[in-house]
Amino acid sequence: MSDSNLNPTQTAMLAVGLATLAMTALFVGMIWDFRIALFLAAVFSAMATPLHQKILSMLGGRTGLATTVTLLTLVTCVLVPTFVLVYVATA
Repeated sequence: MSDSNLNPTQTAMLAVGLATLAMTALFVGMIWDFRIALFLAAVFSAMATPLHQKILSMLGGRTGLATTVTLLTLVTCVLVPTFVLVYVATA
């Protein structure tokens, strides 16, 4: 048997590190096609946070209602102009 320079603890840490690296590579490979959507979701989430905080304070800390109002506001602000633009473009 040959002598190993690594003790069992170092070997275990190396194996865990390699497994973690392999899992990370698999995860990145799975989400690679969604990277732009994930980036845009993060950007829009960061942009909506101040609005949500303001609505949350106006509604006295009721998180569910504040979330609903925030989502309805954002959807309305996105969908109404989109529908108007599509209507004007097709008319």
